[in-house]
Amino acid sequence: MLISRRRWVQGGTKQHVRGIDEHGNTANTVETEQLLLRETSDSQTKIIDLFSYTQIRGSAPFYWTQEGKQLRIDRSLESSQDGFLKHAEALYKDYECEASKLLVYVNLMSQQNPSEEALT
Repeated sequence: MLISRRRWVQGGTKQHVRGIDEHGNTANTVETEQLLLRETSDSQTKIIDLFSYTQIRGSAPFYWTQEGKQLRIDRSLESSQDGFLKHAEALYKDYECEASKLLVYVNLMSQQNPSEEALT
């Protein structure tokens, strides 16, 4: 079973809401959870296991905007680092995990696309 949930914080059309806000919320965030049910049995017992895998997709977690095809960094690296840390802390809290475990960040921006190269 797949379940997708779109966050209401920092929602909006893709070209008008980008980056993070002052609280570390990323724009256009979608959480997709995959639930797997496995049923096994031995001679006397039926065993049911439930597994869950969650993937979160959202705007790159720093301060930036988009006007047409132009992408622009809005604040300093230090300011974006503070926003990213707020974003990460919120994820650790929401998913009740330790800071060093369970979360993997993946950059899907292209270095070949000139408008995304500065953000990458």
